[in-house]
Amino acid sequence: IPQIGSLPRPPEGHFSRSFSSYAMAKNEIRLFSFPDIYFKIQEVISSPVSSATSIAKVVGNDPNLAARILRLVNSSFYGFPNPIQSIPRAIAIIGSNELSSLALAVSTMKVFKNVPPEFVDMKSFWRHSIACGVFSRLLAYAKKRRSEERFFLAGLLHDLGRIILYTKTPREMTYALELSVFEKAPLWRTERRVFGFDHTAVGKVLMEEWRIPGGIGQLCEYHHSPESEDAPEEAAYVHIADYLANALRIGSSGSVYFSRMDRGIVEALELDKGDFEAVLAQGERQIREIMNIFLIS
Repeated sequence: IPQIGSLPRPPEGHFSRSFSSYAMAKNEIRLFSFPDIYFKIQEVISSPVSSATSIAKVVGNDPNLAARILRLVNSSFYGFPNPIQSIPRAIAIIGSNELSSLALAVSTMKVFKNVPPEFVDMKSFWRHSIACGVFSRLLAYAKKRRSEERFFLAGLLHDLGRIILYTKTPREMTYALELSVFEKAPLWRTERRVFGFDHTAVGKVLMEEWRIPGGIGQLCEYHHSPESEDAPEEAAYVHIADYLANALRIGSSGSVYFSRMDRGIVEALELDKGDFEAVLAQGERQIREIMNIFLIS
């Protein structure tokens, strides 16, 4: 157990330094350009004359994206009994909004694929994020929430701001990590101590700049504080999913300690032991398959 004197001193001028989650995310956009293909898909989908064929044509311009989407649609994530062999057929079955969500998921992972390993193990980071996305979606499905693809995306993107903190402020994040271990506190709490905000604030700005649908940004923003007055009720699903992924040690975004799951939130969502057993039983295979689809060519 580290002694008080053994905790490394913060960098010079550390706590007096002025940080801005907005500036941090804005500057990062210059470093990580979001693929045009996602915006083109969104443009076609929002057109009053869009069709499965026109959407498929845009997706087909990126063979890698098309292949990954087809592999995902044919995985246990959806569990369709018969193989789906074309993008138009996939759109007809899962819908254009779901396809847009899958394109967003694949595109986001491509954007951050070359983050230097000295900052964060991206394979472990995405394993945690995918687990959170899968658990969020399965929990929402168990309670028959609408547009369940939103929950997968929110889980996948919930820690996106932490990548920016690692890459833009490595010294400060190192101190936040050490402080987290020393105090046995969740990393998001020590991020607030160091920066005045946590990774969710940075992720929110980034998603706004990338024009990712606002509802998803809100689920991410409040996944650590679903009991907040401003939090949408659905943020609780991401909160519980994040707890499950952390408790099972499925990947990591850097936090060694994590907040306890609020039993009141579980009761409010009317989740019971059977729901959790079903989520865990289905989740393991889905997480493994999605990792292979997204991260292994």
